Amino acid sequence: MSRSKLVGVDLYSGCGGMSVGAALGLKKLSVRYGLDFDKHACNTFAQNHPDAFVDNLDVASVTARRILEKAKIDHIDYLLTGPTCQAVSTMGLHFAEDSRNLLFVHMVRLVTELRSLGKLPTNIILENVPGLVARSNLKLVRDLFRFFTDFGYSVGGDVVSVASLGVPQLRYRFFMFATREDRKITFPRPMYAERGHERLPAYRTVTDAISDLYDVQPLEHDGTLKLRARPRPTEYQQLMRGDESVTYNHWAANTERLNLQRISHVPQGGSWKDIPEKLLPARFQKVRMTDYHTLYGRLHEQNPAYTIAAQFGNVTTGCYTHPTHDRPLTVREGCRLQGFPDAFRVFGPKNSQYRQIGNAVPPLAMAELMKHWSGAASEKGVAPRVTRQVLENGSKLPVLTPRFRSRVTDQEGKKEGYGSGTFWPKGWGAAPKSSPRVAENYRKSTDPLVFRRTAWREKRGQVEQDEHIDRAMQLDVSHILPQLSSHRNWLVQTLDPSHQDAYRASAEHFYSLLTEMSAVVLRALEPTQITTDFAYTADRVSLFLKRASERLGIEASIQLNSQLDLFANQVRRSNAWLLNISAASLAAEKRNPSIDKSLGIYFWPFRAVDRSGLRKSFATGELAWIPLRQTDLRRIYSERRAEQEKEVIVA
Repeated sequence: MSRSKLVGVDLYSGCGGMSVGAALGLKKLSVRYGLDFDKHACNTFAQNHPDAFVDNLDVASVTARRILEKAKIDHIDYLLTGPTCQAVSTMGLHFAEDSRNLLFVHMVRLVTELRSLGKLPTNIILENVPGLVARSNLKLVRDLFRFFTDFGYSVGGDVVSVASLGVPQLRYRFFMFATREDRKITFPRPMYAERGHERLPAYRTVTDAISDLYDVQPLEHDGTLKLRARPRPTEYQQLMRGDESVTYNHWAANTERLNLQRISHVPQGGSWKDIPEKLLPARFQKVRMTDYHTLYGRLHEQNPAYTIAAQFGNVTTGCYTHPTHDRPLTVREGCRLQGFPDAFRVFGPKNSQYRQIGNAVPPLAMAELMKHWSGAASEKGVAPRVTRQVLENGSKLPVLTPRFRSRVTDQEGKKEGYGSGTFWPKGWGAAPKSSPRVAENYRKSTDPLVFRRTAWREKRGQVEQDEHIDRAMQLDVSHILPQLSSHRNWLVQTLDPSHQDAYRASAEHFYSLLTEMSAVVLRALEPTQITTDFAYTADRVSLFLKRASERLGIEASIQLNSQLDLFANQVRRSNAWLLNISAASLAAEKRNPSIDKSLGIYFWPFRAVDRSGLRKSFATGELAWIPLRQTDLRRIYSERRAEQEKEVIVA
């Protein structure tokens, strides 16, 4: 490939919104590789990026060398990555300890491998939800900034309103830009603003985006639609059309008749609060007056759309009802509101198409960011509000997601602007003479208030772990336990990395390995030192074993020797990711008192080790337990240090 072309790689690509936008904003960019676990998203990516090799694999089975070889590239100018966001989203768990955050670790692993090969990407762009830089999740982003700056990158991040860049949608996204080039990192200045701004045009609206499709009923066959010359398309519609005379995926999800009845009562800008009592679902009798102001919502033609999420084909889950028709948005209408060109075609079952578009990075916003970062305008932009200095100092971040305050609604007798959706719901019957104040968090129901997010955290933090703990105690490890007295140091890794199930989820695979390793530790009940490949691994192991010891009644002291930097990966005995475990069990008499030396386990699920010359392994499920001699330990550490020195040289 000519160096006149810039090479892009997209990790966790989904259907390709980030790549589509990047290529629109930087014409010289050719995206040559995409990776995603969703087969339908991979098909969509492949159909719209014919020059790219698309891996429909779990990231755990992908190496940096594979990426370079499959894409047939010898360098990477732009690494694009958007790890799954549900675990840190303010709409979801907002839970930094969620196992799905393993995707961040694999991204770090691949960058580290690229560095070892002398192929460190010139630029890295990471996209995620604003929740990544909020509350407990700040640890993740702080450690990511540390990792990239330690690798020689200049790094800056900020939360961007895509509406301010011309997307007709109220959606905030966090972007981190890391570069090894000598350039100033800034973000583009807003191009649009709320109505009434003295200098900038108003945000683009639903009318701007889809009014040319109002009189076209959703199609049933293949969703292919011939675009009409009239009515005259808006500037935004013409931008999306380009030179196309047809577009695709203009079909809508099926909706139950009862839900169609419900939304027929909802005006533009309205929500569940406009549904009469006889039709209102029972669950809404138990919520607060201020809750869920977008559920069963209908878009207003004069507003931007609310966030287009993965379930935007379901009118019960958000503001996804068409402004003038009693139906959900079509897939194509969602594409328009996300900023996908009309030439972009989505593949797979209808529900998958909705999910692909809702999960995507808005291409138009990505295009504007790429134009800014790749051009001279970057010198005149806005300084990033999220920097390593700010994160390290613990400085309070400003409000990164301000409220939309110029909302228009057709709800009867209701004011416009922020807070206009807070009023006594019709479905609650006659309003009292003195309506409760918003600050009172009023509920009709007297049942205990249960916060969904709290319940989910408990499930993922305890119930999910308890299931793995139960499995650990059922595993047969009788062939390993007798070996612990004669061999005190063990390398514990995937049984055969080359045959790992490529279609297995990263978190599932990791917890399977963790469970099998813990089964031995929990039965040995000996003082143990566990050294891990990444600090993140040590963090997971310590939380898991602490929960296991509590549940099984084992009196254990489990300590990390310092505060973890989650993405630390240098192998030194004194490094942070060494766990010291002293177990004084209720069944302590079963321990062998003749063994004084701590059991040493080197648990490296993410990083491969050359096993040539090592002793024969013992197997437990998916794990290989390899006895280590002192000479083996010295060789492993020596090889890893040499690899790190090489990394420094080639960087």
